[in-house]
Amino acid sequence: MKIRQTNTLANRLYFIIITFLMILSCSKDVDTLREAVLDKDAPELVESGEDAEDPSDITEEEGEALNEDEGTGDKIEYETRVAVFSAIQDAYLQNGKGYDQSLVRLEEGRRTSYLMFDLSPLDSIGGIIVEANLEFVVTTDDGDGEIIVFKGESNDWTEDSLSEASAPDMGVALGSVDQPYRVNTEVRIPLDTLGIEPGYTSLVLDHKDGDDLAFASKESDKGGSKLVVSYEVPVGTEILDLESLGLTEGNGEDPNGEEETVDETLVEEEPAQEETREEEPIGEETVDETPVEEEPAQEETKEEEPVDGEPVEEETVEEDPIVEEPVEEDPVEEGPVEEENPVEEEDPVEEEPVEEEPIEEEPTPPVSPANEAPIAVASATPNKGSLPLKVNFNGGNSSDDKAVVSYQWDFKDGQTATSQNPEHTFTEAGTYEVVLQVRDEEGLSASDQVVVEVSAPENEAPTAKIGTNKKSGEVPLEVRFTGSGSSDDHGIKSYAWNFKDGKTSSSADPVHTFTEAGTYSVELTVTDEEGLTDKASVSITAEEPENEAPVSKPSANTQTGEAPAEIRFTGSNSTDDNAVTGYKWDFDDGSTSTEADPKHTFDTPGTYSVELEVVDEEGLKDTERLTITVNAPANEAPDAKASASVLSGEAPLKVDFTGGNSSDDKGIVSYFWDFGDGTSSSTDPSHTFNNPGTYTVKLTVSDEEGLQDTASLTIEVNESVSQGNLPCGTGSGPADQSGAKVWCWNNTSVPSGGFFSDHELFISSHCNDGMVTKSGSRLRFKVNPTTPDAPSSCGDYNYRAEIREHPADVDYPIGTEQWWGFDYKFESGYKADELPWILWQTHGSFSSPSEPMTNLQLGPTNFNRNSNAVGELFVVNNAARGDYRAYVPTGIVPRSGQTLKIVIHMVWGDGSSGKFRVWINGVKVYDRNERTVYSQRPYGGYWKLGIYKWRWKDKENVEASAARGITELNTSIGTLRTIMRQPGDTDYGKDAYNLVEPD
Repeated sequence: MKIRQTNTLANRLYFIIITFLMILSCSKDVDTLREAVLDKDAPELVESGEDAEDPSDITEEEGEALNEDEGTGDKIEYETRVAVFSAIQDAYLQNGKGYDQSLVRLEEGRRTSYLMFDLSPLDSIGGIIVEANLEFVVTTDDGDGEIIVFKGESNDWTEDSLSEASAPDMGVALGSVDQPYRVNTEVRIPLDTLGIEPGYTSLVLDHKDGDDLAFASKESDKGGSKLVVSYEVPVGTEILDLESLGLTEGNGEDPNGEEETVDETLVEEEPAQEETREEEPIGEETVDETPVEEEPAQEETKEEEPVDGEPVEEETVEEDPIVEEPVEEDPVEEGPVEEENPVEEEDPVEEEPVEEEPIEEEPTPPVSPANEAPIAVASATPNKGSLPLKVNFNGGNSSDDKAVVSYQWDFKDGQTATSQNPEHTFTEAGTYEVVLQVRDEEGLSASDQVVVEVSAPENEAPTAKIGTNKKSGEVPLEVRFTGSGSSDDHGIKSYAWNFKDGKTSSSADPVHTFTEAGTYSVELTVTDEEGLTDKASVSITAEEPENEAPVSKPSANTQTGEAPAEIRFTGSNSTDDNAVTGYKWDFDDGSTSTEADPKHTFDTPGTYSVELEVVDEEGLKDTERLTITVNAPANEAPDAKASASVLSGEAPLKVDFTGGNSSDDKGIVSYFWDFGDGTSSSTDPSHTFNNPGTYTVKLTVSDEEGLQDTASLTIEVNESVSQGNLPCGTGSGPADQSGAKVWCWNNTSVPSGGFFSDHELFISSHCNDGMVTKSGSRLRFKVNPTTPDAPSSCGDYNYRAEIREHPADVDYPIGTEQWWGFDYKFESGYKADELPWILWQTHGSFSSPSEPMTNLQLGPTNFNRNSNAVGELFVVNNAARGDYRAYVPTGIVPRSGQTLKIVIHMVWGDGSSGKFRVWINGVKVYDRNERTVYSQRPYGGYWKLGIYKWRWKDKENVEASAARGITELNTSIGTLRTIMRQPGDTDYGKDAYNLVEPD
């Protein structure tokens, strides 16, 4: 509580007058008093040439002093209260779409939260906000990082219509917190009150540098976010009726207690300080006298000294305010002022103050009026009625000489309320003498009573009502009955159905099947809680069905084939009004079957009329035929498929060739490889090219009937050149820094998870730490879907071990040029899988579209309409083409222990300015001028490198890989070199292949 002092000049004058009268009353005789009044010093005051002060002048000076003192001395007492406001709107945006759920979510760059609070009750009482804190409870999804609270620039939004267009813009930052966020813990964020107004206030929560989190919304049973506000109001201000608003208010101080303590201190100290000031302008001729300070000591020892030391003008000053307040006449014109002149002429009789007793008889100084008790006035609308009775009570007509500060209602049914005008519902019959007690700010109280009569309603009989989905049909006839449409003033207690076929039910909405033909008058009896009943009936007609012959419907998965031809037949599609009870197939080759859906093999070429006969339970039959043509088999030529471990490199170049993926309808009997400088008849030979040049390698395969097929590969063998790549001393840097960057892992500390390399890189793993490690000068990636167990927060299996650059929201502008160079090793034990996975990718900054823009991906057999071997490396550009055409095979199938030297060049742009090139082991496998950014989000994205096998999220895929002997994936990279240039840089557009080329 804050107290502002209130002093008036009148109080100080009263104090001076009373003190002076006490001195006069203590004088022992009139003569002594007269001498004191007619002291010899008094005439000297006149003789000095200065006239006695005119009482009217003194009054004017006192009035000016009074005005000054009242303008600066009055203080308003304040107290501090605390109110807790619940959110009236809460939702979050995810990728531009609003969500109003039981959780409010936060995620860096992806999810932003919006809250709205109604603080208008503070404005209604003139409350001044001095402190504010936002509080909420983390419900799911442990997280970390920084949460920043911004002021919302508008309040024109609702939680059920929040969108990217309607969401308020972020204003000034009001507060933030950076900490771990654990489930079931409370988060408290102090806010800057300068941005919070006592009205509708919107807050925008943004999340940075950490994992996402979620907290309870107002729809949750745990309660939503709260705004805890401390505010100041003058003492005695009405208490907010926050109960009806769903809010709470607390008072941090005891205003009564502090008022008494502080006011006593002010009364004791201030008069002494102010009296000395007030006497200076009045007693100009007696500057050295300080009567107020001398009075306490002189009252008991020397009663005459204060009179001698106080000239007559002090009496005049003290008398004026006393005469002015109770008397309407002007004291300036009366005797006490005019009799000052005789004092100067030494006329003791006329000036004798003792004879002028009116001073003692004047009324005592006015004091503050005594506090009066409040008057309680209670009313109720309505004041009588039947159950349940909802009554609006009104205590607003209660009054007090100052203010009513609290209301206490006792409804006499065990319930109470503290609001001025509460609403209450009586649930039991009776007469209630409801009491209202009101209390003022000084604790005085008063009560009033209002009588409410509540009667029990008269019971009415229920009304039975029957509904059905059908009223007739063939047996067995299933009918859905509805009795829940019956009604009663209190409620139906029981239902009794009689289906008139010997069956009954007590369900409200039973389902009953009539198994015999006939007409049934179904009856429903409903009963309420007091035993009153009603009946309703409905007629149901069940008819005998007429049997119909079945319909034979034979079909086959194919009607032609080469011998031996295996055909799958289907007869279960045949129909009958009741049921087909028998099937008989005749395959026209001497074979038969009684199965509904048989399988049969025709060994001999020919045309077969296959017949299906079906029969129902009453013996009715139907027959239908199907023609099957079986051809003699024709030999097909084999399909040659050649692949190589590398397509280019420096001499001497060793290449591992694969021909085992070639195929034939019966079988390949021979392989012949022509390397251009040698041959081989092995299925999967290895060959070393010692001399530079371009070699066309051909594989010819032959089947047992002599048919052949040939496939070709081009091998580029280059001269050996010296390395000119960037050294380790080049240094590294963050994503938004232009120029060359090199990461040599032998001098880099790699944590189990999170940021490393001076916050330039981040380990992105799902879902365990320690999936990215370092061994010597190589960075290793390991993904085992089942070991260790994946945390429940992100799924059932491990599927990602990658590193990415930071910050991830770089948003490279159109025209930005980037180079990457690294070697990627498929560690010992690697085996190609039929599930695709990504080793390098570029990605948008946590925004839509969510697919990688470009990537290098290992694909399954015949991936996306391509004819390729399992595990072949693909170059993918989703930004240029959004379908199967985005996947371009390289012809490279990595093997266990093999290392690929990869160089990538990217220019971020549209179809006219973008460029994407890829070299594998020195051979350019992809070179296109094409779009490299999404049209709906024209910015370049951050890169990621490692293992991303997303199909391992699901159990069936993990089990399918394990069935193929693949339970773990291990790879590694050596030194990583990157270059980022902007248009206008001196080296922009220059070939940087040699600078980033892997060691």
